[in-house]
Amino acid sequence: MPSEPTIHERKKICRRELRQRLSGLDAETRHAASQAICNHLRDSPLWRGARDIAVFHPCADEPEIRPLLSEAWAEGKTLLFPRVRGEALDFFNVRRWEELVPGPWNLLEPGPQSIGVDPASLDLILV
Repeated sequence: MPSEPTIHERKKICRRELRQRLSGLDAETRHAASQAICNHLRDSPLWRGARDIAVFHPCADEPEIRPLLSEAWAEGKTLLFPRVRGEALDFFNVRRWEELVPGPWNLLEPGPQSIGVDPASLDLILV
C-alpha cells in the first residue's frame, strides 16, 4: 500500500496544478482577476484595520497586487516582505520597491538594508 504524500509533496503538487490552471488564462482574464482580488482586499475590514501587513512581491504567474501595495504605502501602512533563510522566512520592513533585490530562485526580497520585524507584530498576512 503506497504511503500518504507528505505536506511538502502535497504543496508541490498543488502549486504545479495551480500553475497549469493559471497558464491557461489569457492576459485580460488574469488582469480582471487581479483587480477583483485587490478590490476585495481593499474593501475588507481586515485590510482597512491593519497597520503592519506581511505581503509578497508577485511572480509572473501570481495575482498583480503591486498597485494595492503602493496604495498601502501611501496610506501609511507598514509592508513587511519575506526573505528566505534556509527553510525559514524572516520579515523585513520595506518602504519602497527599490529596496527589493533578487534572492534565491530570483524572487524579489528585502535587501540587506531592510529592518527585520518580529512576526508577532503583524496584523495581517497575505499569502
